[in-house]
Amino acid sequence: MHGHPPYEVQFLKALGITVAVETVVLFLIIRHWLKLPRSTLPNALLFFSGVYCSSATLPYLWFVLPHFLEAYALFAIVGELAIFLIEATFYYFVLRLSINRSLLVSALCNLASVLVGYWTI
Repeated sequence: MHGHPPYEVQFLKALGITVAVETVVLFLIIRHWLKLPRSTLPNALLFFSGVYCSSATLPYLWFVLPHFLEAYALFAIVGELAIFLIEATFYYFVLRLSINRSLLVSALCNLASVLVGYWTI
């Protein structure tokens, strides 16, 4: 097979990378920067949050949004902004972080996965 792998294969690679990067960044921020203990946020909840956020949002970015926005620049901006806000909302309600911390965590997790994604995909 020549050229790029099928879109669905590219998606699965992107999903794996996104889940891994965002989950690791989430742990680093919560444990090392914010220094929130396991008694406040258990590892299982952090792991679930990292996996769930990416798994719940990335399919919409790859499979739904392209049907509504054809221009790539607009698609990328709207898609990443929507994911950032959805994941920040999740962190606010599920991890019970302040709104400012939720926005910061979401921004850093998504920035890391976008940067790694551009280098690897």
